[in-house]
Amino acid sequence: MAPKAPISYSDSFTHDVPYRTTEKAHNNGTLTHHVTDPQDELKDWDAAVPIPRVRTGATLLNQPVVKTLVFRKKVFNSDISIWHCTESSETLVYFAACSEWKRNVPDITLHSAIAGQDSPGPILGVAHFRYARNVKFGIGDAQKDPNSVQWEEMRNVSKMLTKSKYEWDFTEYPEWSDIDAGTHPPGTRRFRWQRTISNEDGVENKLSLRNYRLTDEESGSVVAVFVASTFRNLRKRGELRLFEKLRPKVEVAVVLTCTSIAEKLNRD
Repeated sequence: MAPKAPISYSDSFTHDVPYRTTEKAHNNGTLTHHVTDPQDELKDWDAAVPIPRVRTGATLLNQPVVKTLVFRKKVFNSDISIWHCTESSETLVYFAACSEWKRNVPDITLHSAIAGQDSPGPILGVAHFRYARNVKFGIGDAQKDPNSVQWEEMRNVSKMLTKSKYEWDFTEYPEWSDIDAGTHPPGTRRFRWQRTISNEDGVENKLSLRNYRLTDEESGSVVAVFVASTFRNLRKRGELRLFEKLRPKVEVAVVLTCTSIAEKLNRD
């Protein structure tokens, strides 16, 4: 009688894999045979390995919003005030001064807001895109310290003359002041703003062209979503919902690029 062929086991279990028998030696020298169900091992493996909540494509898993920034605009005024809104409070955190006709002035100058004051605070960044397809933006105050500004370009990668996709790179430099502020390790990241009408993104006004999803091109995770407001609210332009804790400069870059797209669409 021919000997039985040995059973081989792969690293990944399937429904067709037979039960595995293991032997355990006791102090008295006897061996005890234990039969393991592969389905039980699969359950143990799934429980042991944490699965990150990554949102890719049109299938978005349940991921909490880290911060909600509401964009508001006064009637007959192009400037945008940006508020950090929670369930219990609203705080003005950014002010975007928009200039379309003044020469030698950035299209957008993003300021920080000072609590209790109507005047804008220090300059956080600027964006230039007048009569251009792409957006050149800088993080920092070009007036006080031009050499400290980090300049980047947001490229329009849409087909034809549309404004449906924008890509931009940004390098996060590790700084002692905010090295623990973000959940993503420092380094160069490539982001993409892409127009969306997906229900999974929270889009309510599907007729609007101002709904955009921001993704990390390397990981595919959704970093933020800008959801345009409905026609019932004339002052509120939309909400920027952040799904990742960002370092201050990265958040400024996200807000500045989002505001740039909104203003480019407003000028069409």
